[in-house]
Amino acid sequence: MKYRLGDICSITKGGIGIMKAIPGPYTMITLGELDRTHIEYHFDTKAAIIPLVSSTGHGHASMKRVKYCEGKFALGNILCAIIPKDENFVLAKYLHIYLHWNREELLVSQMKGMANVSLPMNRIADVMVTVPSIEKQKEIIQLEKKLVEKELEADKLFADQLTQLENLNQAILQEAVQGKLVAQDPKDELASELLKRIKEEKALSGKKEKMLPTIKPEEIPFEIPESWVWCRLGEISGIKGGKRVRNGYKLLKTPTEHIYIRVTDMKNGSVSNNDIHYIDEKMFEAIKQYTISKNDLYITIAGTIGEVGEVPEMFDGANLTENAAKFVFNNELISRSWLKNILISKHSQLQFLDKTKKVTAQPKLALTRIATTLIPFPPLSEQKRIVAKIEKQLTKTKQLKEHIIANQQATEQLLKALLHQAFEVEEIGKSVEKEKVIKLDTNLVNWDKLVAEPFESYAAHPTNNIQDINWEMAMMVACMKNKLGVTYGDVGLQKNVYNTNNIQPIFSKQYAFANSNFGTYCHELKEDLKRNPYLTTQKVSNNKEVYTVNPEYNKQVLDKISAPENKEFVQALNRMLSLYEHPFINKETDKIELYNSVLKIALDKSTVDINSIYQGMKDWKINQAKYKTKAEKFTKSDAEKMLKLLVDEKILKQEKQSILNVL
Repeated sequence: MKYRLGDICSITKGGIGIMKAIPGPYTMITLGELDRTHIEYHFDTKAAIIPLVSSTGHGHASMKRVKYCEGKFALGNILCAIIPKDENFVLAKYLHIYLHWNREELLVSQMKGMANVSLPMNRIADVMVTVPSIEKQKEIIQLEKKLVEKELEADKLFADQLTQLENLNQAILQEAVQGKLVAQDPKDELASELLKRIKEEKALSGKKEKMLPTIKPEEIPFEIPESWVWCRLGEISGIKGGKRVRNGYKLLKTPTEHIYIRVTDMKNGSVSNNDIHYIDEKMFEAIKQYTISKNDLYITIAGTIGEVGEVPEMFDGANLTENAAKFVFNNELISRSWLKNILISKHSQLQFLDKTKKVTAQPKLALTRIATTLIPFPPLSEQKRIVAKIEKQLTKTKQLKEHIIANQQATEQLLKALLHQAFEVEEIGKSVEKEKVIKLDTNLVNWDKLVAEPFESYAAHPTNNIQDINWEMAMMVACMKNKLGVTYGDVGLQKNVYNTNNIQPIFSKQYAFANSNFGTYCHELKEDLKRNPYLTTQKVSNNKEVYTVNPEYNKQVLDKISAPENKEFVQALNRMLSLYEHPFINKETDKIELYNSVLKIALDKSTVDINSIYQGMKDWKINQAKYKTKAEKFTKSDAEKMLKLLVDEKILKQEKQSILNVL
């Protein structure tokens, strides 16, 4: 049953400003991940701790965590303690788990305020929470402990993989820097001649430049091809700083003609448009000489040192912060992408670090020092070949990184999905058609599967130009109706999303599925389907609800299905639906459930051994009219036939590879 939090718990605000805490023997709970200490305690109990303010500052509602504490502790006055009135009825640790994993829908949704976003305590009191039996609460506490342990193990593996990928990226760049990435062409103009032309052009500009020190033999760190030449960065590019706005001037969020680029906007080798700031005409007139062009590169020189990137066209002519500088050079004589890659390589970054001068507490990289950076300079034609090769290799590692991150996010989604279903209390007398998890066993989840798959299996993903899960689900429902002539409810669509994504991962949003009564199930997908504006439900025989395309959007959905740019996406959907027409499946609901069950167990166990898979079916508890396990519902012979189909269709494979044996 659900209970109002204020009826079953006392809700008490912390009693001291966090900055006023005096270090002492008692834990002082704070908003951040790390707590402080205090000389006295305010509570001696078990409690869930909820923040009363947003975790991410002004104007944005968010909550990173709900904490748990027991024993003697102090509490900051921007948090409150949720203390059960009766621990024989509800456990504080259970409330912590329930509120933490449901914080977005239960707590963040109740925050208010435009600038100072806060969570009123009376709204916390009105939150409805599911309270199962004490025995069930204890089971959920143990389940969460196991799941978090598994998640931490997986996170370590993901972190190791991301580190390996970054090392791989740097190895690619280092080969480019040393002239080992592509072959030299004797027909190329020598780099020494190119450098001479660049210097002549700079001399014709009439601008006086400081003399750069001659390169000494002992400075040269490695050999380069004969057609290359060593030079200083200042020999091939001008280096100019940005300009700060006057003291007291506040940057504008209301758009004007003049964008002001800050260091915080400089991300991932580009400029982010997520939080653009502007200056007015008067301020622009005062600093108009300090702009940056789309033909330039930027480098951060204060605070964050050495971030280098290109300037998107929308920022062409924008004003540049004093904490960054720009590289100005002839794009016809030097490849901009080549120069960017050289500057983000360890060869250059280590030089920037060495040249950084500390001014008070903030590190600063002087423009004159940047100019002395040692650069191995190739012919222009070879620069272009290097860029093409780097882009090809880094595209592969980028795809791998995206997949690792997606799987990392899936671990949390899986944990949340399992807990969501654990929170659902079985209601006596309800139809078994209700989607309930019968058994929540962490041993049934293959956590190793969440580590990135080999690159080859993800490099050939069909293109998804839609990138909107609502439209994608509507297109899937329409294709199922067109192809199979039937419509499905929540349970059927859940299985199809899982089945389709394990042939070719085509959906823009990844879901974590758990074993459930009629197959794989994800609570988050269930909620997404409910909220989807392009879908509607209708009642059919036996009072069953099925999803259909909302009539208001029929034309748009059909247009998207027939659009040439969505051809690969639709083909991937139809490939899955064609398998349902296989003579053995013949569009039968039970056979689709068998397909889904065998696939899930095979992937979780990383095996195509029928004995192991059928054991998994014996372990998969269900609550259907005549059956208590999947093995009771489906014979081993049918399971073996389905397994053969999956192997024949190359949906299941026997061998896996290391993710780094891909380039």
